[in-house]
Amino acid sequence: MEQERTNKKTPSSTGAVLFHIGAFVAGAIILCFFSYIQKTMAGYPQRSVGYVVPITLGGGVALYLRILIMRLQQHELKTYAEMGPERTLHKITYYVACLIGGSVVLSAFSATQKVLAGYPLKAPGFVTPILFGGASGIILGLYMHRTRQLAAQQARAHAHLQQERNRIYDILASIDDGLVVTDEIRNIELVNSAAVAMLEISAEKMRGKPLAQMFDNCTSDSTEGFFNVGAEGSSGRTFRLLTADGSTRVVKAKIAAVNNENVRTGAIILILHDTTDEYKLEQLKDEFLSTATHNLKTPITAISGYSELLLAQEQLPAEQQHEFLTYIYDKAWHLDHMIDNLLALRRIENGSALCLHKGFHSVAEILQPVRKLCQDLPAEVSFKFDIDQPETSLNVDAKKIYQVLENIIDNAVKFSPKNGIIKISARREQERYIFKIQDEGVGMSKEELSHIFDRFYRAENWGQSTPGIGLGMSLVKQVITAHGGEIEIQSKPHQGSIVTFGLPLSKGA
Repeated sequence: MEQERTNKKTPSSTGAVLFHIGAFVAGAIILCFFSYIQKTMAGYPQRSVGYVVPITLGGGVALYLRILIMRLQQHELKTYAEMGPERTLHKITYYVACLIGGSVVLSAFSATQKVLAGYPLKAPGFVTPILFGGASGIILGLYMHRTRQLAAQQARAHAHLQQERNRIYDILASIDDGLVVTDEIRNIELVNSAAVAMLEISAEKMRGKPLAQMFDNCTSDSTEGFFNVGAEGSSGRTFRLLTADGSTRVVKAKIAAVNNENVRTGAIILILHDTTDEYKLEQLKDEFLSTATHNLKTPITAISGYSELLLAQEQLPAEQQHEFLTYIYDKAWHLDHMIDNLLALRRIENGSALCLHKGFHSVAEILQPVRKLCQDLPAEVSFKFDIDQPETSLNVDAKKIYQVLENIIDNAVKFSPKNGIIKISARREQERYIFKIQDEGVGMSKEELSHIFDRFYRAENWGQSTPGIGLGMSLVKQVITAHGGEIEIQSKPHQGSIVTFGLPLSKGA
């Protein structure tokens, strides 16, 4: 059908030749007719040589006009928009110039013809050349004017197309998800910057390469069936990408088909969404549930076991009773500590702001329950206090600050060696009151330090198995930040840790 329409629109080559010959003959006849009238009016003798120029020029002009008309029809050029407002004087000047130019050119040819034929140069003999030449000049001027309009329109259309293309590229570059666009045979055509960052391959190296091959080179997971026809529009699959630094990047990949008027072209778009953070968070939550279950169940089991012993054997020695009760108290304290952290986390997860009940408290008042806490802890470690200006008043939530110190001291006790010393010092510095807790424990690496305030994060601690659910330091930072303070941790493997946090002083303190 398309071929038939093409044949209807475009004449055969034989027909085109006949049309060209017809146009040449018609133009020659018309100009010869005007030349005959001109010679009769001027009294020139009718000689054959006097019709050479009319035949040549008339046929040539007619043939040229016919070719121009055909070109316009074949290309179906239309003026979609005007070039803009033009001054009337400019238009009049332009068409007058075309009129005069056509008349002068044809009059020059007519004068040449007369000289060659030996005709006298009379004014009546130039009437027809002036009229016919002027008309031809205006026709050619109109065509040239339209050609300029079309050229300007095409230039504007090209600029607009380039602008839209750049805009599309800008939009694609601004999308956080990776986008890879292929052609009909699944070779990569377009890659945005997010995809380049995820796959760690330059766009130049990816363009023109098979999508399946490039993606297989970036992941250790099987992609079998993922790029097959029919997989488009699926819910997507999760892949682990290999990175240059040896870490793993987790992405969710999805395929979308590129359609042209609801017809599949064979081209596809690969959409890559980086889910590494979500994946790590899920892993941390799974570890948290496992650890929390263990850490809650273990002390409960111990408490219930020792309580049964105390109830079953009423005549236990006082020393053994004290040992059992101390153990029960210690485990109960750890349970209370973990439950407080869980409740605080739940409030934060629900979007509730950290509620502070501030009041003016001296440093000595704040540290009083901390001293009692240290006295009640097992005697495996010793504590040293060095407090400067304990009468200094701070506008804080005393219970929350106690919770901060409790979490930090609890960590210090966990990771300190037997008979280790934990130093608790405090001093006033300019507009801050600084608390420092220093232990002699196993310390932490730079990698562990970078995650110490992450929720559910638990350091490896060089193989040492310690209780905890990975929430303490996260809550510590939130409490300190809510008070307008700052916290810093210094640590090296096998050299202990130093936790320092500062709280703003009260005005007039």
